[in-house]
Amino acid sequence: MYASLDDLRTGGMSGELVDTLDAAVVMRALANRSSFAEDFLARFYKLPLKRWGASLSIAVAQLAAWDLVSSVIGFNPEDLSNAVWRDRRDEAMATLDRLALHGGPGFEDSSPMIEESAPVMLSERRRGWGRRGLPW
Repeated sequence: MYASLDDLRTGGMSGELVDTLDAAVVMRALANRSSFAEDFLARFYKLPLKRWGASLSIAVAQLAAWDLVSSVIGFNPEDLSNAVWRDRRDEAMATLDRLALHGGPGFEDSSPMIEESAPVMLSERRRGWGRRGLPW
């Protein structure tokens, strides 16, 4: 999972609110949104990610919080104080877009490491180029 219960408490919703919810439901929301984020990132990265930064964990926590608020706790779109949940969801989706396109600090996917070296030039046969009169 890309976000933990602590990530949800610090980046998604208050710890007091998290503690009122069924732990299995909370963990399922985090797992589902981690899977969603992985599907999102799979277009550009070889998964699973080996390392990732806090921005991915917070985005997953915010999406899980949105799921919990909108489906378990209840969301009233008419109440202006609930707009923060929708704003956080939108922010999390924008973060996933940015991470998918540009990566982020601490990102390491499962691609094999490539050792870079100086370029090598190969030719099938000698063409006789060089100084006149000097054999190759």
